[in-house]
Amino acid sequence: MKQILVLISVYLLILSKANSQDTIIVHTPDPEYLKPKGLNNQYYWQLKDSLPEGIYLVYNSDQVRVNKKCPLPIIIGSYANGKKNGIQLEYGYTLEKGKCRVNNFREINYKDGKKHGIERFIFFPYADDYAVITKQGEFKDGLKNGFFIEYDRGVPISIEYFQNGKKIDSSFHLLNKDLVKYPLENLKKK
Repeated sequence: MKQILVLISVYLLILSKANSQDTIIVHTPDPEYLKPKGLNNQYYWQLKDSLPEGIYLVYNSDQVRVNKKCPLPIIIGSYANGKKNGIQLEYGYTLEKGKCRVNNFREINYKDGKKHGIERFIFFPYADDYAVITKQGEFKDGLKNGFFIEYDRGVPISIEYFQNGKKIDSSFHLLNKDLVKYPLENLKKK
């Protein structure tokens, strides 16, 4: 239930920022709006880089047709002036005990078609109990800018620092939480 409330809240947030934009419903694998991305025939879908202004709700047609209990969007995104703009959310679902639940999502912020702001991958390991961030980083004008952190079960396993797309420094941790390397002192010098 908490996940559905989060999904509705985020959707309302996107709609509130969209002013008078149209809502466009898209079903996979519509080539007019979507492009496949992936390896070894394991595709996931992305909205194309340039589309008419509006809010886009993308549904997995296989999920909707085969599994009527999971008719939730897999992507919610908005476009302004033909470019991705604002928050885009990409969802992954699982079916458990006949119910659809979000098991992961990716939040990406765009400004004028470029990643700008925080991008994070979030995983829900168990029903509605809690969420775990697995990766997080910041972009500025399409370039990595700031800390990029990868986690395993909530424990940072790698930290990288970027300025304008260039890696400045990095740190690595073992999964047992023992600190192996922590050379971020270079950041203080810059």
